[in-house]
Amino acid sequence: MEIKHFRIILLLLIAGSFLMSGCVSNRKIVYLQAKGDEKGKTTYVNPHQQNSYIIRANDMLFVQLSSLYEETNDILKRVYQNRTGTGVAFSDAQFYMNGYTVDREGYIELPLFGKYFVDGKSVEELEKELQDSISQQYKGAFVTVRIPGTRVTILGEVRLPGQYTFFKEQVSIFDAIAETGDLLETARRKKVKLLRTTGDTITVHTLDLTKREFLSSEFFYIRADDIIYVEPMTITRIIGSRTSGFTIALTVLSFTTPILLFYNILNNN
Repeated sequence: MEIKHFRIILLLLIAGSFLMSGCVSNRKIVYLQAKGDEKGKTTYVNPHQQNSYIIRANDMLFVQLSSLYEETNDILKRVYQNRTGTGVAFSDAQFYMNGYTVDREGYIELPLFGKYFVDGKSVEELEKELQDSISQQYKGAFVTVRIPGTRVTILGEVRLPGQYTFFKEQVSIFDAIAETGDLLETARRKKVKLLRTTGDTITVHTLDLTKREFLSSEFFYIRADDIIYVEPMTITRIIGSRTSGFTIALTVLSFTTPILLFYNILNNN
């Protein structure tokens, strides 16, 4: 009778193990799922999209002044010393050494221009303002304003966590995730944390990447210095590793089978 009970328990464990192997359902791992009336909808408008990078406090800007006229060009080089480059691509360290940091009040200190308010302006807008100003002082002078790319930090349940820099105006959160090699199967796509700094305040936003309505969210596009943290699912916290459901099932069996065998031997004796 005890052997019969043991076999039933063992069969239940095996069946449960195979059920656990598919414990992560598609509803938890598929991005941008359509629900209800959204199932037939294929077009979404994001009112928060920006065609140009908007400058904010703590941003680093590189301002380059030059001229078609050699005499004017020599003057600008002396004023800006090594800050006026030759057009060669800059590394992050060179941007830091040669750039201008936007202070907490939204100003940068520029030779020839003095303290200049830039917070909330696009790169193109600032470039045009500086161009109009310098053209009145120096013949043939022109201005170039650049940013050192959009740098974000991505941590948690991703294949390649780390810091990534994007050299384009608009960067979506899916661009950032793709750069890491995608989220792991154990990632909580419904509760992705986005840490965004505004001035001296850091705000934590919780994002649901499984909803299609996220395409219209103000957090669809990331900003420079954003931090993305992807939490693990609860089962991953318990097991303590990034394993599949099938591996978890085998782990459970490896622990329970000897115990049941020992229990059966004791009862037979």
